[in-house]
Amino acid sequence: MRVVVRLLLIVAALLVAPRAWTTEPLPRRLVIGIDGVGYADMLAAQNAGAFGQFFPVSRMVSTFPSISDIAWSEIFRTPPPPGYQRVYFQLGAGKTVGGPIDPIRPIEFEKRMHLGFDQKTHHLTSYVAPGRAARGELATLTQTFFESRGIDTFYAYLPAPDALQHVRGDLGRYLRALDAELTRLLDSYRARTGMDLELALVSDHGNNQRGRPRTSTWGSSSRATATTRTTRSPVPRTSCSAPTASPRASACSCGRRR
Repeated sequence: MRVVVRLLLIVAALLVAPRAWTTEPLPRRLVIGIDGVGYADMLAAQNAGAFGQFFPVSRMVSTFPSISDIAWSEIFRTPPPPGYQRVYFQLGAGKTVGGPIDPIRPIEFEKRMHLGFDQKTHHLTSYVAPGRAARGELATLTQTFFESRGIDTFYAYLPAPDALQHVRGDLGRYLRALDAELTRLLDSYRARTGMDLELALVSDHGNNQRGRPRTSTWGSSSRATATTRTTRSPVPRTSCSAPTASPRASACSCGRRR
């Protein structure tokens, strides 16, 4: 019995040792894609006191049509999708291409993220319980970022804010939660490394919320199911995330750390 216990302890030590004793540094830059957050909403959040550590939000012209697949592929310079949506009419074949699950099947820009939420169950949860999914993404972002090593720039994609708005959720409350989570992340990074993290927030498009009353769809906090990767990173457009030496966060459509 003692032999079995010792073997189990040895195995456990070997499993945690690489992470506990790693000398590889944390990423020095974090790029976060927040889906569907428009200029006007971020501006309103800053005017209300959120994102005070960021420079004023900057405008960015989205693609036409201004939908996620096309816009993110352009921002991160990944191969464009074959159609304007994942289910589309193919002129050459004269038919609609794509099956029932293709609208929630991950495509190239999602596969390039170090942190992605491209599981089909997560996409469905984002519409059924959008608040819970959004809070889960934020908690997962911080945990996964601090677990990463040997990456110069860490890329994360948060799809929940777009789904939140499609079901008339409270985007303002989400942005306040995002600001609070990023503040904790930045402070923790400085405490651990003695350096400032370069942080860029990038959005793909906004949402037309006129005539749509907001509803409270903010669930309890829960860690979301995520997909983490160490594959090659997307190349961001220079105009969207150009780091400088002194500010510790930059952004294209959302703001820049003072």
